Amino acid sequence: MLSSASVLAFKNRCEEQGCRLIGKGGIASPNIIFMKNGMGEEYFPAIEVEDICKDFGHVWVAL
Repeated sequence: MLSSASVLAFKNRCEEQGCRLIGKGGIASPNIIFMKNGMGEEYFPAIEVEDICKDFGHVWVAL
């Protein structure tokens, strides 16, 4: 079963679980990366959703 949600929805849900948004995988990738709070915060600080979305632009994939 596949499901989807906005980056903001994932961020909010993961914050409830004690994680923070730290990045995304690639320029036009739909992958976002979270890390457990208390681990590696000096190397992987939290970022904002706007930092993720500004690079997506309009990406179209032909299937």
